[in-house]
Amino acid sequence: MTRHAFLPSLVLTLVLAVACGGKSPTNPSPAQSPAETPAPSPASSVPAGSAIVAGQVVAGAASLGATMPLGLEGVTVSVAGSSISNVADANGRFSLSNVPGGDQRIEFHGNGTNASVTIGGIAEQEHIDVTVAVTGSTAEVVEQQRVTGAEAQLEGTITAKSEAARTLEIRGVTVKVPAGVPIRHGATSLTFANLHAGDRVHVKGAKDSAGVTASQIEVQHGEDTPGNGGNGNGGNGGDSGDDDGNGDDGNAGETSLDGTPSGMTGQCPALTFMLQGKTVKTSASTDFRKGTCDAFRSATNVEAEGVLTGNTLDAKKVSIEKD
Repeated sequence: MTRHAFLPSLVLTLVLAVACGGKSPTNPSPAQSPAETPAPSPASSVPAGSAIVAGQVVAGAASLGATMPLGLEGVTVSVAGSSISNVADANGRFSLSNVPGGDQRIEFHGNGTNASVTIGGIAEQEHIDVTVAVTGSTAEVVEQQRVTGAEAQLEGTITAKSEAARTLEIRGVTVKVPAGVPIRHGATSLTFANLHAGDRVHVKGAKDSAGVTASQIEVQHGEDTPGNGGNGNGGNGGDSGDDDGNGDDGNAGETSLDGTPSGMTGQCPALTFMLQGKTVKTSASTDFRKGTCDAFRSATNVEAEGVLTGNTLDAKKVSIEKD
């Protein structure tokens, strides 16, 4: 074929290319460039993180030391303000991945519930396992285990204790308590002998293959804590202890207020709220009973006891009461 015979074929090829849109097969448009990243979907108001919050949602308020209620099936558990959610299975188990750090409100909807609870101070790559009891619009963290790397925190009821081995059993985890580990209830120092099955504690320590080795134990509610009918500690003379475990500390000048709290501000454990026209303040030494501080924030009926100065009650103990 001569050079002149080849030209018509070349012209025809170019015409066909233009008719098909004018796109050169060797020069893709910017929209076709394989190196270009697709536009991201709209971001959530809560950025994705790396923590995991998992656990079980159960029906009704769980009394300390009592058998845990049955799990709630079909409840949607979600991180407020985000698309992170999971539906609880037949046993009430759920798992939320990519939870952001900081304070996050966990919401529970469906199966007769519309409640939330705040989990504070979530760290990146932290694994949190919680048991949450819900009743209608009220949610309460009954037990929790938090692990970040080798650091661990446990909050719950002691189910077993070994004096010889100096170990506790909490949420199925064995906790070793070496001699010299500080054990406190508020400002009162306790010993290992003051710990009993049924006591509610918060443990900080290091996690290993055998369980957790405690570095610090805070007793939230126990047999030997003031006002609970035990031996008493720290010079709380006159501690008589009622049959219901609330007791009467017998301290002159103390006042008890009960009712529905309002205007609550602050962060646990330092809260300020109004009760019966009085200002009530809590602190790190306040004994939160019948639930955690976070559960107390959403309670509709509470009792506070402490020293009333003017119009302000410095609460020594507060408890969630039945409606």
